[in-house]
Amino acid sequence: MFCTGHRNPGDVGQVPFTVAVADQDGGETTHSFALDVDNASPSTTPFTLDPFRTTAAAGEVYRAHAAATDALGRPIQVSLSSGPSGMKLGVDGMLEWTPAASDIGQVPLILLADDGIGNQQQFPFELTVSQRLANNAPRIVSEPVIFAVADREYSYNVTAEDADHDALSFELLAAPTGMSIDRVHGRIRWTPPVELVGSHDVSVRVVDAYGAE
Repeated sequence: MFCTGHRNPGDVGQVPFTVAVADQDGGETTHSFALDVDNASPSTTPFTLDPFRTTAAAGEVYRAHAAATDALGRPIQVSLSSGPSGMKLGVDGMLEWTPAASDIGQVPLILLADDGIGNQQQFPFELTVSQRLANNAPRIVSEPVIFAVADREYSYNVTAEDADHDALSFELLAAPTGMSIDRVHGRIRWTPPVELVGSHDVSVRVVDAYGAE
């Protein structure tokens, strides 16, 4: 359940709500609460930059996903304020750069987060460039939802962790007809028809930006 609403400027103070939930057999329960309404907009700062890889290898393409959120958890724009020559930040938030042997060492970098309404925050840090890159394989840490009901949507959000904070992509290796997965976020969705009642094998692969799986 998801609720939305709009309050007028004069509707400040506590606004009472009651939510009722009923099942198909007639059972019902209610929950009452009060929502505090203020004229002032909530602060959107400080911003938070998501962790990402800060190590690279000379002669190899460095890839990292730069993303930030405001104090309310909403995604905001990230741009490259300062960095080494040749580094690019795509519209999808992917940083790409191929360091040379002369770049071995610490390379300064500044990212700028901007919420579009006048609030900005800089995130300075250093990339460590070495001769060889250590890379850890990601691992799935969520427990799968193993039951589904015919003609109702099945959903399971696959959660994976990567010690290097690399961008991850998800793929279904084995799945029943009609099942899909969001390659970026790992969301599995499926509405099984009645004729597919029974057991089905599902296999998910998660791969980081450097090919470890």
